[in-house]
Amino acid sequence: MQRVPSPVSVVAWVDADGCGGMTCTAVSSAGAMPPRLSVCIRAASSAARRIRAVGAFSVNFLTEDQGPVARSFSASGRGDAGPFDHGTWRPGPTGAPLLDDAVAAFECRLDQVVESGAHVILLGRVERQVAGTGGGLLYRDGFLRRVAAE
Repeated sequence: MQRVPSPVSVVAWVDADGCGGMTCTAVSSAGAMPPRLSVCIRAASSAARRIRAVGAFSVNFLTEDQGPVARSFSASGRGDAGPFDHGTWRPGPTGAPLLDDAVAAFECRLDQVVESGAHVILLGRVERQVAGTGGGLLYRDGFLRRVAAE
């Protein structure tokens, strides 16, 4: 699948331990009536445990200029600064962090969890959507890439 270009997003949440987030490319629409998103992550991850416990999360699709945000939330890109120090983040109604200037940001309530081998598919009912502008950031062959201009 690494050869297939995928949009880059940050999935984020807030719980008693504070804000958390992770870079994720396994996000897709899961229906329009009601609007839902699916997020596929490792079942054993702290992200899966925390999102399941709090029952809400956001999906923030990054613009082509937000590569530093993607890297700050990836396991290999964590430096001295906290990941939420990159970009401007605001809490949505559920408390889940929403990224200003994202291509699109969705705030979801956890609707269903589907076990799938070593992963879980989190189905979230979209509670709020904010649309931005700019080209999207893609991931392919281990690299972040910009969408080519027409």
